[in-house]
Amino acid sequence: MRRLIEKWFPVVEASVEASRERGGPNILPPIYFLHVYWTRKPLIPSRIASYLAVLPEIEINDEIRKQLLYHMGIKGDPLKVIGKRFDYSIAERQNPTPLSKFNINVDDIEIKPVKILTGADFMAGGGSIPFEMIRVGYEKVIAGEYNPVAFTILKASLEYPVKYGEKLVVDVEKYGKKLIKKLKEEVKEYYPPHPIGGQPDGYIWVKTVKCTHCGREIPILMSKWLDRERGYALYPEVKGNNIELHVVKVKKISSRKKGNTTIDLVEVTDGPFKGVQFETEGNQARGAVKCMGCGYVLKPEKVKEQYKIFIEEREAQEYKGVHPHKMVAVVMGGGKNRKYYEPTPEMIEAYKKAEEDLKNQWDELVAKELVPIQQIPVGEKTKEPMLKGIQHFYQLFNARQLLVHAKLVELIKETYNEILNEELRKGKSREEAEDYAKAIIAYLTLMLGKIINYNSTLTSWNRPRGVIRGTFDSHAYAWTWDYGEFDMLSSNASAEWALRNSIKALRGIVKRLKDSNSQVEVVYGDAEETTQKYKDLDVIFIDPPYYGAVQHGELSDYFYVWFRLILKDIYPEAYQFLEVPKSEEAVYNEVRWKKLAEKRYEDKIKRIFKNMRDALADDGLLLIWFAHKAGEAWIKTVKALLDAGYSISAMWSVRSEMERSLHIAGKAALRTSILFVCRKRQGEGAWLPDVMRDFDEKILERIEELESYGLFGPDLVMGAQAEALRIVSEGWPVKDPSGERTPEQILDEALNRAVGIVINHTLKKVAPHIGDVDAPTKFYVLAYSLGYGDIIDYDDARRIALALGTTEGDPVEEIVIKHNIGKFQKVDVEGKRTKAVKLYNAFERDEKSLKEDLMINILHRAIRALEDGESIDKVATILAKGGHYICEVAKALYEVLPEETKNKNLQKEKLRLKDILVGICNVGLHEIAIEKMEEAKEQKRLDEFIKVRKK
Repeated sequence: MRRLIEKWFPVVEASVEASRERGGPNILPPIYFLHVYWTRKPLIPSRIASYLAVLPEIEINDEIRKQLLYHMGIKGDPLKVIGKRFDYSIAERQNPTPLSKFNINVDDIEIKPVKILTGADFMAGGGSIPFEMIRVGYEKVIAGEYNPVAFTILKASLEYPVKYGEKLVVDVEKYGKKLIKKLKEEVKEYYPPHPIGGQPDGYIWVKTVKCTHCGREIPILMSKWLDRERGYALYPEVKGNNIELHVVKVKKISSRKKGNTTIDLVEVTDGPFKGVQFETEGNQARGAVKCMGCGYVLKPEKVKEQYKIFIEEREAQEYKGVHPHKMVAVVMGGGKNRKYYEPTPEMIEAYKKAEEDLKNQWDELVAKELVPIQQIPVGEKTKEPMLKGIQHFYQLFNARQLLVHAKLVELIKETYNEILNEELRKGKSREEAEDYAKAIIAYLTLMLGKIINYNSTLTSWNRPRGVIRGTFDSHAYAWTWDYGEFDMLSSNASAEWALRNSIKALRGIVKRLKDSNSQVEVVYGDAEETTQKYKDLDVIFIDPPYYGAVQHGELSDYFYVWFRLILKDIYPEAYQFLEVPKSEEAVYNEVRWKKLAEKRYEDKIKRIFKNMRDALADDGLLLIWFAHKAGEAWIKTVKALLDAGYSISAMWSVRSEMERSLHIAGKAALRTSILFVCRKRQGEGAWLPDVMRDFDEKILERIEELESYGLFGPDLVMGAQAEALRIVSEGWPVKDPSGERTPEQILDEALNRAVGIVINHTLKKVAPHIGDVDAPTKFYVLAYSLGYGDIIDYDDARRIALALGTTEGDPVEEIVIKHNIGKFQKVDVEGKRTKAVKLYNAFERDEKSLKEDLMINILHRAIRALEDGESIDKVATILAKGGHYICEVAKALYEVLPEETKNKNLQKEKLRLKDILVGICNVGLHEIAIEKMEEAKEQKRLDEFIKVRKK
């Protein structure tokens, strides 16, 4: 029986809600902030897919659509509020109707689940998909992971909340508070209060280097701002052989631009430096550092070398957690009450004491396994710290951080025994007591992860907001020249904050899963192997890693080495190795696998797909989120699926970053996730003429059906390609009777043909009068009409160009590059450099490129003339070169350009087009200019005729 997801998916509604749930840090779903993880699919699209995968295929009308959305938790109509204020709650916060209670009756049509199913995600990562399967009410949900950190997150966000519910929240808070109280007692000597009264929230450090010219210690500043919002900065004063940084209150006088950076001129408003003016520009650029004393510039290589030597020399003296750094400020009070002060001598001494204590206790801490001593593996994302001489994980922290984190590890380990004994006293069996103790410790360990993410020397100070920016604010071990440090006695930025944050996340998760009756199974292991343990699964739904988009293993090592100190006996199956296992990781990593990286990744994914097919029931569905937008990777994934024995019955695109207008500008395709819906293919092989019979009619029929659901632009392109894949995949591998084309070439031709049908259909609807204009102009209009904007993946650009009738050579070269309406450029897509096409807007064109009388060139010349202040008559004369259809082209382009975009030149292009349409086209000035131009031509011909006759 075909399922509803193979016919219909509320693309726009899912995209709107995906955007809403990610609308800001304060409204993120609780599963997102339980612990950092680098890739999580939006929850609502995953929920919708999980629902539609178990409902039978039916005809969709407006009433059925409304009821379906309501049951899924969308309690309003997203289509009616785009660009306005929402009058209903974010769908993620609404628990959906569980499948066991789901029933819709409309016009004597009853809709209910095919059956209550088993759902599995063997590459579950941060857990979005299985989380929503549980909320939807699948009878059994299996979540598998090869990454131990992700495995721990899955236990904490899926299994334990369903198993223990509200009791878990109460006890994690109880044991967490006891633990933090003990921690504060043990470390209070390292965090003295400020003389003004009260405990600092945190400390700001800057790294330093020695000037090789004048010998001064140079603080390395990205900017002299401390906090733009509250008006605090660092003022450097050169005093003899020293450079002293003073915390000063300032007001902004003026600003100037330097490249992409804004540099402010500020004036000190009080204190001993009142009236002093200085610019906020830092003294570091691309790794080079300028001395604030003598002006000498140290090259990046020299800065790295000094950092390396400093660590080596200090470690030779048996100090650990050493960095050439300087505490420059303390922050007091959170939120809008925050103020900044210079560190007191007592604070400097307290840190030095922590350094000495760590030195004296180091061997004991190592022996008791309270600090991680593993080497940092060489990898794609680990190189920056390693270039500065940081070779071990403990070196990513300062001495006080290491000492405090070690105390925290010790207290968490002690807490396990405390919980175990308390549960045994309550009469629980040994097995029950151990399992519950494991659950509590999992959350306390994740709390530790939250602390070390915001309390390392790789954090940075967020100057606009006055808070610490986490270590993994980017998907790398990114180097920073300043960093923030928690004060562990504070209640705002400390272990206490991390516990509150963890409890808030857990409470939200429990609330969402409290009525679940799902049986939840979290499995550790490589997806290629774990799939072999299962048969007859109803739905397998995965979000696999794609090429080198995110190096999960490398990034997770940072947390793993700390977690292992606590969890190696609690989850021995996951924490037996010294670092995150990576030998079977499905990822493209050139550092690890060199030239074999691509083939190794593709072979691995194919084997996983094949094993999943064996685990799937004959009428089961495989759903795959595909987030890689490089055309080559897209085709390779399709072929891997087909070769693994699947047919593709549908594809849907979901945008998790919506604009107010659904005409998304620039990089729209690069922000789209694709959902593949696959079945086991029953047949094996077919002849090309049989497969392609009625191909065009089927594609067009599907396009019109998708339009009736409100889909347009990139979603229509996706739908047409999905239908082409469905047709071809059912007969895979398709054989050409002539033997001229391989199955892969047939696949590519089918996709090209489907896109061509969409383009012809779109041109007839969006701009019927420009069907006969030049191909470059049509390309430009279609790029925006189809939602690609000014950056188009090369493969997509090639298909558009082919559809416009160019068959010689490279079609993009022929239509775009030769006519200077765009250029080739490389873009980063999911961790790989890929070829793309950048279209020029009117203000990016050079004069030479505008000389050819293409419609788009004429429009761009007119737009620029208008912007330069030329008269309406002059602009009308320029437009006249385009003939009577020029205004139709202008109107078509105006309608497809985005309503809102950050590209100011594109904004101007749309505004000037509006001026042309209103001020010239609507009053027919271009027609007058055309008549004058034709009269002038006629007069010229007459003059030449008379001249010839006279001779």
